[in-house]
Amino acid sequence: MPRKKSKFLTFCFSFIPGFGEMYLGFFKMGVSLTGIFTFFFFTSVVLHLGSFVAFLIIPWAYSFFHSNHLNSLPDEEFYSMEDRFLFPMQEMRREEWERFFKKYRNLISIAMIYIGISVLWENFYRLIRSFLPQFVNNILSTLTYQLPQVIFALILIGIGAWMIQGKRQELKKIEEREEEKQKFHL
Repeated sequence: MPRKKSKFLTFCFSFIPGFGEMYLGFFKMGVSLTGIFTFFFFTSVVLHLGSFVAFLIIPWAYSFFHSNHLNSLPDEEFYSMEDRFLFPMQEMRREEWERFFKKYRNLISIAMIYIGISVLWENFYRLIRSFLPQFVNNILSTLTYQLPQVIFALILIGIGAWMIQGKRQELKKIEEREEEKQKFHL
């Protein structure tokens, strides 16, 4: 049963994802957060994907602030909180899963392709680097380090340009509506 506890100990436990929630008695929520954090950690370690480590900040920060927020709620709000898994997989029906995968199919596909190519390249490069001349090895090493950064930067630029274009179209529609309103008022 969840109950309020020491703010100091909650603060200390909140540095480990999910532990603050479990300390307060929200075990399902805590296990969910610990599982998400562990998934990203082991995926980055086992598959040698250093870029996956960046995703660790999301469950860590959420868990840190969430557990401290829970303990600072007024008593009636705190005791009305329900302990649930963050992703209630057993409760989702087949249609909901299908809708989820249809909605996020492209994002999931891109992530899987990126992970697959990264793992293949890392293993292939480990096999051939001892046979390559040093200057070729240096070039490939630099590319291996910088290429993901360049791709990520291009993706960010593309998203930013897409967002600006969408905002411009939205502002243009608003201006057109304003002009039409002014025509009718004259």
